Amino acid sequence: MDEIAKANQELIDILNGDSNANNASEMVQHWLKLTCYNLAYEVAQHKTKKGRAHALEIVKNDSPLFYDDVKQLAQLIFKNS
Repeated sequence: MDEIAKANQELIDILNGDSNANNASEMVQHWLKLTCYNLAYEVAQHKTKKGRAHALEIVKNDSPLFYDDVKQLAQLIFKNS
């Protein structure tokens, strides 16, 4: 349980901008990557360019920390779909 509490604090620090994700534990880095992928996948599933742009705006407003990575990854997912 201590490992999870420590990882949770790392995550909170990253999301608050108090820490850099590059220095995070493997568990936290995996969580961040999965979150980014899931957000990007949701964006890429929109059928229209307008829909994808709107979904990206939601990411930008709700999860700005992930925006740049989500945008790039969503484009890759969409191209390879």
